[in-house]
This record gives sequence, structure tokens and C-alpha cells, in this order.
Amino acid sequence: MTQVRDFLLHKIPTHPKNVVLMAMQKFGLTRTGVIYHLRQLKAEGLIRQEGNRNKTSYYLVQNIPKLEEGSEKQFWVEVDKTSEEELWNNFVRPLIPKRTAQNVVDICHFGVTEIFNNVIDHSQSQKASVRVQISPDKIVITICDFGIGIFKKVAVSCGFTDYRESILKLTQGKFTTAPSRHSGEGIFFTSRAFDHFAILANGLFYSKDNGKEDDWYFETRDEKEEQSTLVKLEIFFDSKSDLKEIFQKYTNPESFQFNRTHIRIELSKFEEDQLVSRSQAKRLLHGLKDFKEIILDFKNIRTVGQAFVDEVFFVFGNERPQVHFLIDHAVPDVIFMIKRGISTRNINLDRIQFRTEDTAAKT
Repeated sequence: MTQVRDFLLHKIPTHPKNVVLMAMQKFGLTRTGVIYHLRQLKAEGLIRQEGNRNKTSYYLVQNIPKLEEGSEKQFWVEVDKTSEEELWNNFVRPLIPKRTAQNVVDICHFGVTEIFNNVIDHSQSQKASVRVQISPDKIVITICDFGIGIFKKVAVSCGFTDYRESILKLTQGKFTTAPSRHSGEGIFFTSRAFDHFAILANGLFYSKDNGKEDDWYFETRDEKEEQSTLVKLEIFFDSKSDLKEIFQKYTNPESFQFNRTHIRIELSKFEEDQLVSRSQAKRLLHGLKDFKEIILDFKNIRTVGQAFVDEVFFVFGNERPQVHFLIDHAVPDVIFMIKRGISTRNINLDRIQFRTEDTAAKT
């Protein structure tokens, strides 16, 4: 089972003595079943074992031997001794098949270097695991560190009490916990370049499927203080995704500034059934002051409240007169509430555009 294998390699660095018990609880396996997987990893030279039967500890082997023939390879690197370009040029790029189209290679290069640079500057991790999987139709690259966890890092920086707010923050773009070294664009564009993008950290799993235009997240049953971040990058060999076109989509053609963003309203809901309050709107709008065009995607939202609408379009809109809103995937009930709020406050209609599945009508 690949899941058990990944779990063991993920947990061994931080839980060398009780990883067997953790795997038993996670997958419902017997002790013998977990030991079977550990023996396979040991036989492949990925881990080593110390101690006797009752006091056994497992450790990762840094120098992983080259796989003879196969569709995947995993290796470990020391974060403070490996740059993002060294990781790409010396480890990942040689594994990308020669038949791979240049647009796919460019996206893999961009994604690997952006994510690993985040590991270097933000994770506080000493080691990182990188796995490259090649199948007949796609490339999957997984980067895992054992640091503070990306959602906790963002929450601490922003003063959030709920890690789920970190997901919304990261998907907006232009956010970084180290503004002197980062633009805050890496995850925003990486998540849109690959066919599928996912992050697992601090008890939360976020996924973006660009083929289905779908973003979603859920809470795992692991502890939220889990000290690690796993990022999965997946792209098909026949992908038509183009890095330049993705940048152009969110960039002003005259100033070349990144001033357009796309917000999935659903990610701000948490447990609430409806978006009705000003506090929910403020959570959604946090950090959007520097954008000039904001796409508000209401996919899967049934309705919104008057206070929510007023905070977004009147309060925030008045504070940011340069901002234009594009309303996407809004159902009739949502459109009605927004138009009602607009008419009540006499908001400039030129700043708000509605777009549905079939039409793109300006109000």
C-alpha cells in the first residue's frame, strides 16, 4: 500500500520509536502488518533499524541508492545545504522523460523551485523528502518537509486563531511571511499551473483541481500541531497549461503588476451554512487591498446575507475605489441579494460585473 509506505517515511523522522503504533492506529493494521512494510523499506535501503524487538527505532537513510528500473524515485536532502536550483538540476530534472513537452517541463521547474524555496525560507525543517513519480500519462512530484507546518506558519504571522483562515489567505496571492525575500506569488501561481495541486499540513488538506475548476479542503484527524508540510504537484504529459498565459491572466498588461486575483468564496465558509455576517466578509477580504480586480467565485454558495454584501461592496468598496469586482458562478438568489445591496447603497455599477455559466452581463 503506497499510503502506508508514504506514512511511514513521513513519520519516521519525528517519531522513530513509536511509528509502528502510529501506523497501526492510522490504518487499522496489525503490528505484523506494519513490520512487513518497514522490512520492505529497509530492504530498499530507505530506512535503517536500531535496537531490539521491544525497543526498536527506525531512521531514514540519507543516501538512497538509485532505483534500477521503475516509475518513481524518492530522495532526501538537507534543507540548509541544498538550493532550489540544485534540487531541480541535480535531482528532479534528470528524472523528467525526454519526451516531455517544454510547457510541462517549465511548469515542473517553476513549481519545484517555488515550493522548495518556501521550504528553505519558511519551514524551519532540517531535512526534506522529494518523490518523483512517472506514469504513462502524468508526472507527480511530492515535496515534504518536517518543519512548523505552512498553515500554522501563516496563522501565527497573521494572528489567526483558526488554521483554516490560512488556506484562504494563501489562495489569494500577494501574501508572504517574509516580504523582504518573497513576493507572495509562488503558491498562487503554482496552484494554477499544475493540473492538480494539494497541500497537507497541520491537520488540514487543501486541494485545487484545475481540470474541474474546483478548490476544496477538509480537516484530517491528525493533530493540528503536526510538524510537517506535504505539497503534491501533478501534471499530465498532454497538459495545455502554459506558464506565460497563467501569469498574463492575473497581470496588468500595461504595468506588468500582479493585480488580479480569484477568490473561492466557499473557502471562507468553515462550518457556517450561509455567509451572512460582516465578520465573514472581513475574513474573506483580509489582504486584498492591493488588488485592482477581484473575481469573487460564488460556486456552491446558495445565498448571502445583507450585512455580508454591504461589507464587501460598500465598506470595502469605498475604502478601495480602484477595485473592480467580477461576480462568477452566482446563482439567482445570490445575484438578487448582491443587486439589492448595490441599489440600497447607490454603489457605482461600473465597478461590478456579473458573469454566469451562459452569459457575461454587466449590471
